[in-house]
Amino acid sequence: QQWITSDISLTNVIEMTDEMHVIVETMDGDPGHLVEAGFDRLFVSGNNVRLNDVTKIAFNIFPNPSVNGVISFESEESGDFILTDLSGRVIFITKAYKGLNSLNLAKFSPGVYGVNLITENYNQTLIWIRK
Repeated sequence: QQWITSDISLTNVIEMTDEMHVIVETMDGDPGHLVEAGFDRLFVSGNNVRLNDVTKIAFNIFPNPSVNGVISFESEESGDFILTDLSGRVIFITKAYKGLNSLNLAKFSPGVYGVNLITENYNQTLIWIRK
């Protein structure tokens, strides 16, 4: 298995305080298996908390579900596209580019996958169904 390293810049997004909490959620896609999540290094700085105006990057894959394994998505920034199985194991990584992206994932068996788009300012995971 491979850990995914992500650096997400919060500059101009939030101002930090000692009243803040970090909440990490994880999910067992196949009940009965061990689920792990962790931080090897976490650094937060600042002196108060306030949400500033943030433009959220819309990320959606289509078609979903996909019959032939070909999907498309649009990104407002370049970054990384990561495909995981339900256990969270990384099975495919490629570059995502600003604008419309198309990927042929037909080599993957029908099933349910995690699709993660990571850019400098954004990190979102969606579920993709390969029929």
